[in-house]
Amino acid sequence: MRQEHHGIPCLLWAALEHPDKYPFIIMLADTRGQASINSATVQHELRDNELILKDYGHLKYKRIDDPRPEPTLESDEDWQVMNCVLDNGVRILSRSRGQKIRGLKHRQHRPSLVVADDVEDLDWVRTQENRDKSDRWMRGNVLPSIDERDGRMVIIGNWLHTDGLMARLKNTGLFHVLEFPLLREGGGTEVERCTWRAKYPTQEAIDRKRDELGDIGFRREMLLQVVPEEGQDVFPEDIHYSMIRHSTMATIWPTGLTLRSPPKRARTAQRS
Repeated sequence: MRQEHHGIPCLLWAALEHPDKYPFIIMLADTRGQASINSATVQHELRDNELILKDYGHLKYKRIDDPRPEPTLESDEDWQVMNCVLDNGVRILSRSRGQKIRGLKHRQHRPSLVVADDVEDLDWVRTQENRDKSDRWMRGNVLPSIDERDGRMVIIGNWLHTDGLMARLKNTGLFHVLEFPLLREGGGTEVERCTWRAKYPTQEAIDRKRDELGDIGFRREMLLQVVPEEGQDVFPEDIHYSMIRHSTMATIWPTGLTLRSPPKRARTAQRS
C-alpha cells in the first residue's frame, strides 16, 4: 500500500542513526518539482519535528559550494534547494528521473544510500520508449553510482505496468522484494485480512478509502495490483501459452503463444 513520502523516514533514519555508514544519501523522484518538495520536507522535519529535535537536537545544514553536475539545467538557487549537509557530515541530495547521478561524490564518498520513491507514474509508463528510458537511466546511471562495498538502494513504488521499472528490477533478482498490500489474500472478511488495522480498523474505514480512490485506484495503490487501462483491447488473461508440434519438421516449439479473440462485449479495467 502507498502513503506519501515513505522514503523520507528511511533516509532520515539513515542520516541520523548511522551518519558514518551513510555519509552521502540521494533521494530520487519522478520530476524536479517533486524532488524539490522532497528536499523541503526533509529540511522541515529536521527543523521542526519535535521528536527529532528531542533526540538529536538542532541539526543545521550548510550551504553547498561545490560545482553543479548540470550547470546548464540548474540555477545555483535550485542546486542549493536540492542539497543539504548536516552538522554530522551527512549530505542529502535530491534528484529527479533522468538527472545525472553517476560520478557524484560527497568529499571522498560515493552515494552510500539511494532512495527512489515513485520515479515513474501512469502517464510515463504508457509507452515502451519511456519505460526503456527509465531502465537505461537506472541501470546505466543510478546503480553504477552506488558505493560498491557498502552502498544500498531502496526503491518504493507500485506495480504500474507489467513492463515498468519496478517489474523489470524485480525480475533481475538483484533486490529483496517486499510487498505490503492492504488486504492479505485468503479467506475471511476484509477487516480480518487487513494489514493496517490501526488506520483501517473497520469495514467502513476500508470502504471510505475505496470510495476515495475509486476501484481502479484502490487496487493499484492499496492492493498493489497491475490494473489495465480503460480501453485496452488485449488483456493478460486473453493470452495463452501452449506446446505446439510442427507437423512437417517433427519438432517441438516450447513456448507457443495463442491469442484468444476477446468476446464481443464491453471491456473495462474493472474486470476481475
